[in-house]
Amino acid sequence: MNVMFDLIGSVIVLGIVVLIVLTMNINLTSMSYQTNNTMQIQFQAIQLSRIMEFDMYKIGYRVVNKKILKADSSNFSFRANLFDTSSDTDVVEYKLVTPQEPATSGPTYKMLIRKVNSDTLAINNNVSRFYFSYYTSKDSLLTPPISGSWLDSIKSVKVYLALESFDSLDSTFIGALYSKWIYPRNL
Repeated sequence: MNVMFDLIGSVIVLGIVVLIVLTMNINLTSMSYQTNNTMQIQFQAIQLSRIMEFDMYKIGYRVVNKKILKADSSNFSFRANLFDTSSDTDVVEYKLVTPQEPATSGPTYKMLIRKVNSDTLAINNNVSRFYFSYYTSKDSLLTPPISGSWLDSIKSVKVYLALESFDSLDSTFIGALYSKWIYPRNL
């Protein structure tokens, strides 16, 4: 009879140990997935911020007139000599577009397009929010869309970018934010 109790007790202990190991494995896999998604989103936000800052700080560099071509909340176009070459100035445009087919069934994602002269590059397609704010020399907010002579009154640009992961973990989407107020020297 004691052998039977020992056998039943050992099976119960074995079951508990197996359950603990399986739970730990599921938790480790979930945390690994979440950490990987977080790192990817943060890496994308850092790369996008570097590209945008490189371009934005050069607004109007080696440009005589008409430095800003278009200033809307989600579409910004300007002229600059990005790579300090002796050739003509570059026309840089950032715009947010909605893709033809949604990537996931989650939040509505948009695609950020960067166009330099005739080269178009879809930078990122998991952008959840993206907009520009424009300010005068006295840091007064200009209401977009800005056109005509008001384009010359833009002296600083504020960029807001929010990225979210395509996949959710327990209905939670991982995100990263980038916001920067840029004062180009050549405006």
